[in-house]
Amino acid sequence: MRWQFKIRELSVGHYNFLASREDGRSIERDGSEDVIPQAIHDAYLVEIELGTSDAEASFHVTLGFLSRWTGVYHRGMMGSWTVSDPKSVKRIDFDGRDMYLMITRDSSGYSWQGRIEELTKERCHYFRELSTL
Repeated sequence: MRWQFKIRELSVGHYNFLASREDGRSIERDGSEDVIPQAIHDAYLVEIELGTSDAEASFHVTLGFLSRWTGVYHRGMMGSWTVSDPKSVKRIDFDGRDMYLMITRDSSGYSWQGRIEELTKERCHYFRELSTL
């Protein structure tokens, strides 16, 4: 269930974004910065359509996009997980008991938080936050 993401800036403000799943599925978008969160969201929706749980889908897509970060998935803790930047305080936490996601950019608190169901909604702000980490 691993995803790889490649972003190429073709010209100023014009991007090509490719999301590839290990089974050969792929999503490609071309356009402004807005295509990045849209394509990450599309990858999440593909995982959900394939029957992956919300918790696992969000973990694999998040860690795939932030591939230089570290991730820990806790199956025994109701699917809770953490993806964190080893060089800073930035992190994303999912509490499997409450089905709640939290993005931390700095020590001042969460820059985004919400229930996991929100990830299926069109234009969910989680993916925009994720794309700017």
